[in-house]
Amino acid sequence: MKYFCFIVFLSISPLCFAQKQTTTFIKANGQKTTSKDSALLIRTITDPRQGSNLYGFTEVFVSGEPFRTGKTSKADDILPEDNCTAYYPSGKKLSEIFYTNGLAQAGTFYFPNGTVFKVSRFTHTTPDPTRPAVRQELITTCNDSTGKALVINGNGYFVGYRPVMDKGNVIDKRFVTKVTDPIYDNWLVNDFEEGEMKNGIKDGAWKGEMGNVQYTEVYKKGKLVSGESDKDGMHYHYEGDIVHSAQFPGGMQAFYQFIGSTTHYPDSAKANNIQGKVYASFVINKDGALTDIKILKSPGDDLSDETVRVLKLSPPWAPGNQRGVPVRQQFTVPVSYNLPAKK
Repeated sequence: MKYFCFIVFLSISPLCFAQKQTTTFIKANGQKTTSKDSALLIRTITDPRQGSNLYGFTEVFVSGEPFRTGKTSKADDILPEDNCTAYYPSGKKLSEIFYTNGLAQAGTFYFPNGTVFKVSRFTHTTPDPTRPAVRQELITTCNDSTGKALVINGNGYFVGYRPVMDKGNVIDKRFVTKVTDPIYDNWLVNDFEEGEMKNGIKDGAWKGEMGNVQYTEVYKKGKLVSGESDKDGMHYHYEGDIVHSAQFPGGMQAFYQFIGSTTHYPDSAKANNIQGKVYASFVINKDGALTDIKILKSPGDDLSDETVRVLKLSPPWAPGNQRGVPVRQQFTVPVSYNLPAKK
């Protein structure tokens, strides 16, 4: 009898522990596709193991090289949880990152030869509840490719490392994709910087290159004091923040006052009792001009047309800039159209 029970147990145990897998194709913009020919990655999500509520996932390039493995709290998408690993095309580790609720908490990053490049901790703050949390990186360790320590316990001289995006090298252009978590962004471009660190944050003189912009900066306890940058023969000075948002004359409150005083409720919309919010997007060019107006959502065409008319009348803005260099910036705003309640 015991022998019979043992055989039965072996025959049913695979059924008890089988895990369902779902495979999808992912395009370079992060969207799913049914066509393997248009995909960048093949993603497989596996149902949670017994006693866990986290799904396992693997992502590989359609050509076969590994990309990323880990755990996710979603059955049909990647919201990283626990430990997740990204790989160089060679199969060696690029990073190991620990997540909680989709937010990176700590990470170890590697050179292509397997040597640890840096070890970091991350903090997250939400100064504006309508926007994603702001992440700050605290670097505790930085080494060169030979393993020589440059930063120890958050103190020392940090020297950055960026894999070259050159096919046949450690990272090629297939890594330039929105599929990745933003934690990998700095690894996907040829930017470079180095400078003094104290207690895990920038403190002292720094220099670097961002695209075709060269810059020098001074920090105090992680806060930018001032910077100088050069691009295409032009020199720029900036203070306080690396990125400055475009500004309407007088600020956003003045912008909404301009909209309110310039907008005329269309008669046809009044007659048909059409009201609500029009959501519009636009771009502030490098010269401060408001352009590329698009209506994203609207209760009616007449309200859309009026919103476009008003936005076209906007006076020039002070353009946004990054490290002092003017940049284009997109905005999305709601414009409300409300009729008085009928008595």
